[in-house]
Amino acid sequence: MFSSAEILAAGPGDAQAPTIPTGPTFDLRLDTEHPVWVTLGAGIGRPGTWGGVMGVSLQAGPHLLSLRGAVAFELFGTAAWDVSVLYGRSTRYAQFHTSAAVGVGLVGGSRQVGDGGLFGRREPLPWVPGIALELQAFVEQSGKTAVGLVAFGNFNSQQPFAGLALALEFGRLR
Repeated sequence: MFSSAEILAAGPGDAQAPTIPTGPTFDLRLDTEHPVWVTLGAGIGRPGTWGGVMGVSLQAGPHLLSLRGAVAFELFGTAAWDVSVLYGRSTRYAQFHTSAAVGVGLVGGSRQVGDGGLFGRREPLPWVPGIALELQAFVEQSGKTAVGLVAFGNFNSQQPFAGLALALEFGRLR
């Protein structure tokens, strides 16, 4: 730290005026290259359903900000999906990348009405807010691609769902 006398002694003619230290920052300057990637995955949903996830993520230090869409659906039955914004923490070790995030989202869905099979009439379910969760574990294949697993879910009052997807990441991963 600098004393007040040192700060006051540095006049306008001094080439090296002392700087006052500040606390930690969340650096998102556009001139800094932060990892940013797209995730696409397909897999299983809660018992008896299929699932999928796609999203865009930005990492600044250990901080992670994601925009995600997820779905869990029965082929001839109920479907639920969300669009969510999540914040979390991310870490890298060698070629391994893991993250955990939580956020808020809007959940929608539909259900089959009657016995129409694949082309039967579907009834929309109301949109409700929900709490979104996501865990990722990836192994980088190069600086631009990775393969891994994404566990996802949304907990809400109308249509809670969860799933596990085998996924690919594309983008600037380091």
